[in-house]
Amino acid sequence: MSENLFLNAFNKSISVAERKKLNIQEIDNTFSQINDEIFKGTTGKFSIKLKASIVPNVLAIINTYAKSAKNDFKEEFYLEVKNNETKASFNMADVKYGDQGYPVQLFFKNNSLTSNSKESLMNDLVSILGSAAFGEELEKIM
Repeated sequence: MSENLFLNAFNKSISVAERKKLNIQEIDNTFSQINDEIFKGTTGKFSIKLKASIVPNVLAIINTYAKSAKNDFKEEFYLEVKNNETKASFNMADVKYGDQGYPVQLFFKNNSLTSNSKESLMNDLVSILGSAAFGEELEKIM
């Protein structure tokens, strides 16, 4: 067993936490880039923004009934496509971040895409935006 095994792991945690912050910032910037392009390209008619949705944690609810535990909530995200003129919108994809930001999972219309890098995330988002399922949803809010 190597010396300072636990200390090395302890010290590594700081750099891993920093990497996670940078990855999440990169992912969020990618989502902002989508919005900027869509907003400008449609002269402000449409926007696509990352939104947080608070979903009750099932285990917390079970614990509440089992032993009056506090009601904890788990934060989840989705990409909302919005017609800024009519205010109609739809959920483009549910978004789940990985332990280090990546991999990012996107869920849309019974499809699951897993992105391990910025490039793969951009490709997955382009796939969703160019799909027939997305077009059908978009027609509904036009």
